[in-house]
Amino acid sequence: MDINMYLMRKKWDLVDLPYDLTTSQKAAIICSLIIISKSDNNIHENETKVVEAVMLRINLDPYDQTLISFLQNGDNQRLFSALSSLSESNKEWFVLFVYLVMIADGKIQFAETANLEVLCTATNISEKDYYSIVEKYLDNCTDFEDVYKALFY
Repeated sequence: MDINMYLMRKKWDLVDLPYDLTTSQKAAIICSLIIISKSDNNIHENETKVVEAVMLRINLDPYDQTLISFLQNGDNQRLFSALSSLSESNKEWFVLFVYLVMIADGKIQFAETANLEVLCTATNISEKDYYSIVEKYLDNCTDFEDVYKALFY
């Protein structure tokens, strides 16, 4: 592990793990990642890898009825309500998970940033806060594998 990866992991260790999430919040996070993944009409294998890793990290069963309901109904009001109820620590996790999905296919598309803006607004995360969190924990790293390793290993 190089020194930059080590430093990113040390910063990351300071953040509480997202274990105090409600089932609705977990489902909302996964739905948000899927929304970002589908933005460019092509789900990349790394985007799928991220969604699966996040589901494991937050302990959400892919067959959970709340998740299935979120996915089937497309109820934005319910999605936004669950996202807006995230704690400050979990909002940081949310930003890092979304960022990882956005860089997963090697390029950030306009449609992804448009959806990001809607989701961050719903979560009460300003653009400034979003970039501040990415800088704080990931040093604005854009290499997918490095960020993935920092978050999940």
